[in-house]
Amino acid sequence: MDKSPEVIRAEMEETRAAMQNKLETLEGQVRQTVLEATETVAQVTETVTSVKDSVEKNRRSHYWQRGQRGTDGSECHGYRGKHGRLGHGIGGEYRG
Repeated sequence: MDKSPEVIRAEMEETRAAMQNKLETLEGQVRQTVLEATETVAQVTETVTSVKDSVEKNRRSHYWQRGQRGTDGSECHGYRGKHGRLGHGIGGEYRG
């Protein structure tokens, strides 16, 4: 049996209302995801800046020493920190 035009219109209106509701829900979820992603990017940017500043500050507080002699006469490659002690930092090594 065929549906009457009024029944078809009512079903179409129900479908349209349901789709509108789903679309509004999806828009809200997308908006929230964008806000969260923006906050995360801002936090990562702050962290990277903080780490960069710390590394730069640490780098400035040490100076690299090349060709220094150890107590046994061997050549040391490393850095002398603010207390004058020879350390083995990134790329630094002791060659005996």
